[in-house]
Amino acid sequence: MPANEIHKNDIGTKFQITVYDGTSVVDVTGGTKNIIFKKPGGTVVTHTASDEDATNGVISYTTVDGDLDEIGIWRIQAKITTAGGSVFKTDVSTFKVFDNI
Repeated sequence: MPANEIHKNDIGTKFQITVYDGTSVVDVTGGTKNIIFKKPGGTVVTHTASDEDATNGVISYTTVDGDLDEIGIWRIQAKITTAGGSVFKTDVSTFKVFDNI
């Protein structure tokens, strides 16, 4: 059985992203931090992210009721606007949300 499957309607699933500029981490202290999700059906939802380790570019979002409402392949990307006004977007990653039995 695969470890760490994500299932439809899971609550409390933590998504953690590290923000890079090339190969260097971006200090996201004081910036605006968002994690963008694109659902399998095409709807895009943006959530405010929390600092995990801001000086090392690490942010996170933990799902709440209603977030993971579609099964299939999702896309995820972070968008950061630093305190100095620079904008960084991470590479797009994917993850699969499985149906429940």
